Amino acid sequence: MTSAPTGIDCRMSTAADVGKTRVDGVVVGLSVTRAFMDGAFVESDLPDGSRFALGTIRRERIAGSGTMFAVPDVAAARGRVRAAGAAVNAAMFETPVCQSSICADPSGKTFIVRKSKTA
Repeated sequence: MTSAPTGIDCRMSTAADVGKTRVDGVVVGLSVTRAFMDGAFVESDLPDGSRFALGTIRRERIAGSGTMFAVPDVAAARGRVRAAGAAVNAAMFETPVCQSSICADPSGKTFIVRKSKTA
């Protein structure tokens, strides 16, 4: 199985309070498709098949773009990242909607490799 990204799975923005920030989704016409971790994270499906997420995560933990690359195999993608001389910043983790890992390019910009559990 390949470890190369197949596209952009999700773009995430952080928020101090997801409930207050959700009003932005109303303004641009997004509706929440999934909420998890007691509402600390929400996702909206977009017409092109990608997703937009809001989450309450410490910004210093994700100091990059918030781009989540879709990969068919997160463990293999982590290996590819390491082999390219970049860093894997956190253990692979699983949520109700995905399996992911936070990585960083050699300049320190973070990105996430992610395998979604939903179509």
